[in-house]
This record gives sequence, C-alpha cells and structure tokens, in this order.
Amino acid sequence: MKENNKFKSKKEIDDYFSGDEIECLICHNNFKSIGGQHLQLKHGLTPLQYKKKFGLPFCHALECEGTFKKKSFNMMVRRESGDISIMTMTPEKMLKAQHSSKRNGRPVVHALVKRVRNLALKNTNIRKKKSENKINSIDWDWFLEKIKEGNLTAWALRKDSSCPTPYQVKRKLKSDSEFYGKYNDITNRGKLKNLLHESILKLTKEGKSQRDISKLLSISKTHVSRIQKTTSEVASWHKVGVSQ
Repeated sequence: MKENNKFKSKKEIDDYFSGDEIECLICHNNFKSIGGQHLQLKHGLTPLQYKKKFGLPFCHALECEGTFKKKSFNMMVRRESGDISIMTMTPEKMLKAQHSSKRNGRPVVHALVKRVRNLALKNTNIRKKKSENKINSIDWDWFLEKIKEGNLTAWALRKDSSCPTPYQVKRKLKSDSEFYGKYNDITNRGKLKNLLHESILKLTKEGKSQRDISKLLSISKTHVSRIQKTTSEVASWHKVGVSQ
C-alpha cells in the first residue's frame, strides 16, 4: 500500500486527535472514534493500515481527546471499585503474554522517530568529520618542536591559543601511530616531568600548596602529589634503614 504521510510533525498529529471529534481522512466524516468496524466495512482497511497510510503513530488509539479522557476516567473508577477484569495480571495471563508474539508484527519505532534518529546520526557524523578535518589541518611538526624546545607537555600548553587543545592531541595520538611514536620519544627522552622534581621539592619546602605549585610549574596537581608522596616514602624508608 502506498503511504500518504499526511502528517509531517508531532504538532499536526496532536491537533488531529484534539477536540471532541476525529475526522476520517478518507470519507471526511467526523466520529468520536474511528473503530475497525468503520474502516473495514466502509473502506476495507484495518486500523494499522489506516495509521500507516497517513503517518499516524501506531501506539495511539484512533479516538478524539474527549473520548480518550472519558475512557481513562471510567477505567479509573473500575479500578477503584475493584473490578477483577482489569486488576493486575494473573499468573495465567502473564504466562500467555510472555509467549505471545510482540506487537503482532507492527513496526517497533514510528516513522517520525526514525527520521529524527537518522537526522541526529547524520549531524553527529558531520561534526565528527569537521573535527577530523580541523585536527588534520594543524601543523603537528611545529607543535612537537615547541614541546621539545620548552621541555613542556601538551597539558602545559593548554592555555596557549596557538597550540592544539589536549583533546585534539589525544585524538591525534589515537589516530596517528607515527605522531604517537614521535611524541612519546620526545617526552620520554627528556623526562619532562622528572626535570621538575627538584623544583617541586624546593617549593614544597617553602610552604607552597599543591595548587600554587601546579600553577607556577604548569603541571597537574596529581603529578605534584605523586612526587611529594614518593619522596616522603623514600625518606621514611631510608630513616627506618638507618635506625636498624
């Protein structure tokens, strides 16, 4: 069956179901609800075929808002009065539901939801492509030379607008094995963080906090804490060895 897709947005669908009557889009007559009897006898369609033809959600009943509220109120009254037929599922009903076919072959996701998901996926791919193009346009050789000359790390250059961000450097390290080797060769050969070992100990003796040391040396507080912890453990170990 050829789909008409009369409705293109959620607002149009809400407007169609709102009000005290609902219009049959084939014969243009108004009803409280368009049941299967009207569709099958007059137009030879099932409710599912009708919804598919005009782009209506499969989970929404073919009835106006007034009828829907009236049925909801009646159901609430029956539930409060203790009607057994609408109470919680019995073990027999639960077993039957578990072994029944789900949705009777109906599509799980409505066409509008599919279009929204496809559009979101398309936009995500576009953003990823733009990010990759921006990373590829960076002069990474110049960046490596700057790290080598200043004995710095990528994290230390995070506030320099002319340098790539730590996120871009991380993406480049993951995607380019050659750049990964060069970057690690420079940082490991110079042992950039270890060069600051004496400076960290000196500032610690002066009473500087970890936050102040990290700002002065452009390193993370985690590295400052690691150096201080390692130094204190080594000192205590020597002290114990001498006393023995």
